Amino acid sequence: MKNTKIIRHWSSHSQPIATADILINRLQSGWKLQGIAGNTTYSYGGGRTVKVYHFLLENNGEVIEMPVRANPMVQRVISDYNLQAATR
Repeated sequence: MKNTKIIRHWSSHSQPIATADILINRLQSGWKLQGIAGNTTYSYGGGRTVKVYHFLLENNGEVIEMPVRANPMVQRVISDYNLQAATR
């Protein structure tokens, strides 16, 4: 994974679902992955679905839940950290 020194801003108030690169950026910036609170699958017309994982991250006592849309990079984080996610 590419190491980025710049901390990218993300707020659940302005961007309800974070991108995988923001998750990776937080992990590289010292945030600790505490696990996955769960995942949600959203269904749209025509059989289209979107899966969102809800990651729990901790840094200096601050804990946040970061929803991230599933993609191969997210699947790699889940695999690398041996995480399990229950469906919400």
